[in-house]
Amino acid sequence: MINPRHPLDWFFDELYERDVRRTYFPGVQFDSPPGDRGWFGPDSAIWRVFDHQQVTLLALGVAAAIESTYPETEAANNDHSRVWKRDAQGQSTGRLSVSGNLVRRGHTMSFFLGCVFGPTEVAEKLCRTVRAMHGRVKGASAGGLVYDADHPQIFRWNYASLAWAFATTHAKYHPEPLDARGIDRFYREFVRIGEALGGSDLPATKQGVWDCLRAEFPRLKTPDHLETYQVAIIQGVEHDRLRRIIPDMFQWAILELQPPEVQRLIAFDRGHPLVAEARIRALKGIFKAARELGGRLKEIKTAYRRAGAGSRRRLTDKIAARLQMS
Repeated sequence: MINPRHPLDWFFDELYERDVRRTYFPGVQFDSPPGDRGWFGPDSAIWRVFDHQQVTLLALGVAAAIESTYPETEAANNDHSRVWKRDAQGQSTGRLSVSGNLVRRGHTMSFFLGCVFGPTEVAEKLCRTVRAMHGRVKGASAGGLVYDADHPQIFRWNYASLAWAFATTHAKYHPEPLDARGIDRFYREFVRIGEALGGSDLPATKQGVWDCLRAEFPRLKTPDHLETYQVAIIQGVEHDRLRRIIPDMFQWAILELQPPEVQRLIAFDRGHPLVAEARIRALKGIFKAARELGGRLKEIKTAYRRAGAGSRRRLTDKIAARLQMS
């Protein structure tokens, strides 16, 4: 008997379809070939870290906030990112492009979902695509700051920002977080994506990632468009106090998860400890309800079925072999 889907399952899937799925990278699929476990497989730590849609989106916000304080990364985003509206000369106006922000969100989510849950061919193709895109992100800011997305130092910083954001957000907000050993496995597994994008000598432990970030803390600066980054989270509901509740909680959580050095740069005030703890508990409750009532994304459900088909096929082969021997 097929169980009917909970209304929240429909709601989350339709919301994701409207805002994210329609702007995926072309060719991202999760259903074939049967038995292909992809780069990691259902028993990996990285599948657990990425299997909750809302926690993943929060982690991407955390990573974007960290990266915005790194001078070369922000300069590259100002010159190349879809997030900003452009003038007639193609220069950033510093104003948010709603459509561009949605495309970037879709590309980012489909990249990570495809690399983690997709079949092997999809993961490899996505990394080739994004690596080629990064290869074009080179230049100099109006102030003369030279940047190159493939420069080892810049690449390692951005890689460490992502790894740290995903692991830290998962540990704090996932309804079923990995233990310390599982988090260590995640850091080791995540390196495969970084290397496929062209990285080398990437940190593969929690301490290594933190050391990479800490080494660059003295170079960080307050983002040029901090207010615009914050507006991006509440776009579409700016004037609706009721509908802003959850986006405002996301915005606070993104800043609360930042390293202390970043929080000092942006003058983040965590507020009274009891109020802060209440916010964290409320957001955890929302994430737990989203999992229990809404379930996983259909892409992730499909990936589990695809990878599980291999297990069933291997079991069938073993049974057949035993029958032949008897």
